Amino acid sequence: MTDVPRFTKHPCLTDPFITLAWVNFTRGPGNFSARPMAVHKWNDWVSKFIMTNKYWEIRDAAEITAGTLFDTSTVFARSSKREHVFLDVGANVGYFSLLFADRGFRVVAIEPMKRNRMALEQTLCMNPDLRARVHIVDAALGDHKDIVGGLSCVIRSQRLMNLGG
Repeated sequence: MTDVPRFTKHPCLTDPFITLAWVNFTRGPGNFSARPMAVHKWNDWVSKFIMTNKYWEIRDAAEITAGTLFDTSTVFARSSKREHVFLDVGANVGYFSLLFADRGFRVVAIEPMKRNRMALEQTLCMNPDLRARVHIVDAALGDHKDIVGGLSCVIRSQRLMNLGG
């Protein structure tokens, strides 16, 4: 596999604040996948990391359970007949959603921030083979007991560096 992208611009990138990054996924020993991804152009630490390093936290979906007692051998086996679902709570720009959809999972991506959902929609536009696998939910999750006097939480980032909160 080469790190040279097939394109640097794409008609799916319609937002002037979003740019193209390439991510490299591992699908087991010697098996790689390069995918285009829409990320924020500036003021977002996650997007900057993805643009620079071509991944975010893990490269292989199987790494999500590293160090746990959860046995993923049947989940990631190509011969598995079961359809698996990955729930991406606080999906941000959708790196994990893309990673798991690439591995054949159905994905429910829950993301309250419009700009992050727009980036994920543009990523799916550039990866039409994965579009049917990913369902984006415009919502924030929390415990209803945290509601105080009808007030709501406003998502804020420190120093404008992480648009995901």
